[in-house]
This record gives sequence, structure tokens and C-alpha cells, in this order.
Amino acid sequence: MIKCDTTPHKILSAKKKENRRRFLKFSALSAVVFLTYGIQTTNAGYWANKERKIKLRNLWTNEKISVVYWQDGKYINKALQTINNLLRDWRTGEVGEIFYQLPDHLIKIATFLDADAEFDVISGFRSTRTNSWLAGNSEGVSINSLHTIGMAIDIRHPKISTKELFIAGKKLELGGVGYYKESDFVHIDVGPSRTWIKS
Repeated sequence: MIKCDTTPHKILSAKKKENRRRFLKFSALSAVVFLTYGIQTTNAGYWANKERKIKLRNLWTNEKISVVYWQDGKYINKALQTINNLLRDWRTGEVGEIFYQLPDHLIKIATFLDADAEFDVISGFRSTRTNSWLAGNSEGVSINSLHTIGMAIDIRHPKISTKELFIAGKKLELGGVGYYKESDFVHIDVGPSRTWIKS
């Protein structure tokens, strides 16, 4: 059984080369997806924003953040690090580098639904150790999950149903969008555009 590590949260360098190789494998696909939805989306409010601010709550640790992570055409590294820390693997304490398009996806969904960009997080970054354990003990967890390279997040919204979140993500063609009815969350990733529903 995996136990939560009480040591300070650090990015474990032993995993970085492996994660980098997997990142490069998916980044080309993600770039194509970004260009596709970036040009075609009618989500004009998102593009009009001079800053991108997001509120996140980790449902496992109850930590909350509210950060402006993009401003004046630039991503803010310190804010992205704050997001990385909140989305760490809470079981092991390992912090991963979250792909910057993930919070962008969430902002797009919120803007599309005319809602505040505040989300409850079920799962963000996931260490390979945790993911292997989950894949062996849970249904629907891929051994090659994009969570392990910081390219996926599972979320809810405090004021919007998960079904509505899924429909919005599907319409916006935001990479991978999965609706998990029984567990009541939506999976969002920055891989190729695809959708699925699981009971």
C-alpha cells in the first residue's frame, strides 16, 4: 500500500529523463491539437483576457490556491510552480511539471460556460509508482497515463455539473476529455483530441 511521504515536496530528478522522453513523444501531437482548437474556437472571451487567473482546491489535502499564471502575453514561472505543488502526487509527495496548457484548458471551459475558473482537483500529477499501483487496483487507470508526465487532470467544479464540464470540453475539442459518471469527475488532458464516457 502506498503511504504519504512526509518529507519536503521535491521534484525527483530520477524520473526526469524518463518523463522528458515521454513528454517529447506527446508534445508534437499536443501542438497540433493546440493549433486546431486555438484557431477554430469561438471562445472569444478567453482570448480577450489580459491575464489568466485560476482557483484550485486539492480535494485530498484541502489546499487552495488562487493565482494569476499568465499576464501580458507571458506565463509566470512562480505561479506555474505554485500550480505544480498543489497538483503534486499527494500519496508520495512527488511534484511534477504540469504542462502549461492544462490550466489554459480549464480557463477555456470556464469562459465557455460563463463561470468562475475554480476547480476541485481529484488527480493532477501522478508518480509512476502511484500510477502503477492504481492501474493494478482500479479499473480505468492506464499504465501509460498522461498524469505521469503532467499532461492530465481530473476535476469537478463547485457550481457546475460534471456533465456540463464534459460537454463544454467536448465542444471546444480540448485534447482528451473523459466523463466518469459514477466517480463524478471529468478528465482533461493535452493529448490528441478524443472523448469518452465511463459509468
